[in-house]
Amino acid sequence: MQEVMLVEVKKVLASAQNEVRSCYEAVLTPIYHPDVHLVIRLVLRADGMVRRVEVVEMQPDVSGLVACFSGVLAELRFPRDSEDWELEFPMNLRSAGLAEDVQDNTPPESP
Repeated sequence: MQEVMLVEVKKVLASAQNEVRSCYEAVLTPIYHPDVHLVIRLVLRADGMVRRVEVVEMQPDVSGLVACFSGVLAELRFPRDSEDWELEFPMNLRSAGLAEDVQDNTPPESP
């Protein structure tokens, strides 16, 4: 039964992935594009609704990032359980490709 629930939880989290990524990309600039490691805890009611979104860890601390997507996480609906429960999970946000898109203004080396 737990495996079935885990599969369902993963599906629910995957449904928020694009919004989380959009929030992350909104804070990126050509100069500021850190990889961010987050650990999020969702406190869930037995009916599967989110009671609270908590940040357990964020390295580096990126201002406004969690505020941007916490509303999306709060609206997710998880599988029902017999009692309230918590879900803690890591998220790694990487700027894949952004650094390569940044124009290199370094003058060429003279021979």
